[in-house]
Amino acid sequence: LDRSGSMTGYANSGSTDQKIDVLKYASDEFIQMMTKDIGNKLGIVQFNEDVVPFAAPQPDLKELTTANEIDFQNSVASLIADGYTSMGDGLDEALNQLTAVSDPNPDQEILLISDGKENRSLYIADVQPDLVANGIPVHALGLGYSYGINETKLIDLATATGGSYRITSDDILFRKYFLEILAEAA
Repeated sequence: LDRSGSMTGYANSGSTDQKIDVLKYASDEFIQMMTKDIGNKLGIVQFNEDVVPFAAPQPDLKELTTANEIDFQNSVASLIADGYTSMGDGLDEALNQLTAVSDPNPDQEILLISDGKENRSLYIADVQPDLVANGIPVHALGLGYSYGINETKLIDLATATGGSYRITSDDILFRKYFLEILAEAA
């Protein structure tokens, strides 16, 4: 989840919510929609120029249960937008979480959310070969307008990994895309 400073802006000229708030709301809905107590695991990585893995109660993939759902939701609610953008760092941490599990699941997928252009290393290009080699699809979701997003890089990433790419400046459509990606992954 991109928490760079540009996430304090608005998704579109008619919006009264900052992009970070739109992201929090959509992430919360995503967590609520995931089936709990059946072994589904979730890892959440927040990134700007620094990466902060967080999941309840430890920073790695954790089974999503009815009991710990609120911990995941609190983690998302704590996001604060600030700093630069290192999408590669976020992807690298997500990849590390997925490949560190002792019993990898063939249905592992990454959802990358960003509103901007990467301007700090690691870059997407630094991590993309490892994502491809591990067969992990990346679903990239851009929040905002295409002129402000690394659209070409995100499309290339999604295509190379077998994922998908969507972009919108509409708050409602953004939440819809989040849920579509959940349905695709399931």
